[in-house]
Amino acid sequence: MDPYVLRTSEDKVEQTKSDFRGSCVKSPNEENIKLLLSEEWCTNDIGIKLLSQDPHAYTYLITKPDPNKLTKTIIRVMLPVDPYFKTQAEVSSLEWVRQYTSLPVPKVVIFDPTGTTQIGLEWIVLECSQGQVPPMAEAEVGEANWEMVSDEKKRSLIRQLVAFYSATFDHQLSTIGSLYMGHATGRRDRDDKVGVIVSPEFYMDNQKVNIGRGPFRNSAEWLQIRIEMKQRDSLAISNTDVALKTKHIIDRLKRLRGRLFDSILFEPTVLTNCDINYNSILMNRNKLVGILGWEHTSALPLWKGCELPKFLQGVARNQQPEERYYLDEHGQWLAGAEEDFAKHMLQWERTSLQKMFLNEMSQACPQWTTIYNSPITRLRKDYDIAVSFCDNASTQASIERWLYTVESGLENIRLQDPGKNRVDISSLGFTIRSLQDRIYDSTNVSDTARQPVTGPESYILHMFR
Repeated sequence: MDPYVLRTSEDKVEQTKSDFRGSCVKSPNEENIKLLLSEEWCTNDIGIKLLSQDPHAYTYLITKPDPNKLTKTIIRVMLPVDPYFKTQAEVSSLEWVRQYTSLPVPKVVIFDPTGTTQIGLEWIVLECSQGQVPPMAEAEVGEANWEMVSDEKKRSLIRQLVAFYSATFDHQLSTIGSLYMGHATGRRDRDDKVGVIVSPEFYMDNQKVNIGRGPFRNSAEWLQIRIEMKQRDSLAISNTDVALKTKHIIDRLKRLRGRLFDSILFEPTVLTNCDINYNSILMNRNKLVGILGWEHTSALPLWKGCELPKFLQGVARNQQPEERYYLDEHGQWLAGAEEDFAKHMLQWERTSLQKMFLNEMSQACPQWTTIYNSPITRLRKDYDIAVSFCDNASTQASIERWLYTVESGLENIRLQDPGKNRVDISSLGFTIRSLQDRIYDSTNVSDTARQPVTGPESYILHMFR
């Protein structure tokens, strides 16, 4: 049997890809999962335990007897949100990472992208990494408990992630979208292909109307489609004031797009996993043994792909908090100060790791660091945020203020040298307050190009999901 595609020839996979339109099954049945795996492994002694579920997939721990030991695997059962493509893209991303990088990720044992087995849904069986999640209990949204992680473990983790980010940068792709490797898809050719993008922003919207999902040649095309989606969806907003503000913001974003993004034919991209968070990191003692969560990995522009891992993003604190400042004259905690002190210590710990990561990256891949520190990168990331949240009532005022600052800066630059048709606007990334900072934190400098370690990059995406 092919270790990747279950019970199918290359021709059948190609036919399935073109014909399959999704399953009518809405959730997995555990007995059907056990039946399928019992037939596959020729044993009825199959144990199953639900580990997690979300709007996209269910994840189960599978146990089966072995002559010498009890073996464990993971099965991810996909809900029919994006038939065929979501499963193939996840498998391809895992295979690509195993082939081109040293980052430990689960090995795909078998998978079915058709939804035509007993389960009635697509699924992937993965090797179970023999590790444990680091003790980084969630102190608050986005805060990992680094206090409980040894310094040796932190340094080891950072070094391995730096090696991964460097490897992805060294193996750049040429378009924006999700990866479909020849081996994983059953194609006769074995080349890596970037195809339609697998992202909730696109496939959840695609259930309403047929839209272009790539691959996109450059950032301008990718952002144009996303703006068009927001513009169409704004027609259904019931709040008139929010709808009008959305339209006004979109009109301004359209005018600004051409100033920030070149419509070059093809733009280099890097394979990017935006979800490397503390709860997806598996470690055994001080060794990283696995990174989970690859379902929405895509090839993204360099300005988007060169960002901190998600678990290193958040409010910065560059000075270690001193407990005495949180106590009253009797040595007792001030009201709410004990919780504040713990939170501030976590922020300080994470900021130290941000600096460590960026120092290591500057040595391993100076080009990555140059892009990360570039002021035009900051402007482009802010623009990306504005597109994502232009229809969100709680962020619209901040987006409008940011747009006014950018537009005023552009006008000032134009007036200083009116004879130029095209002027360099990248300096605005150094001189204006970032949109990320405006939305996320009113008192803390955010992830600006001038001080790249002082705040989050995509943390606000988590806040408003």
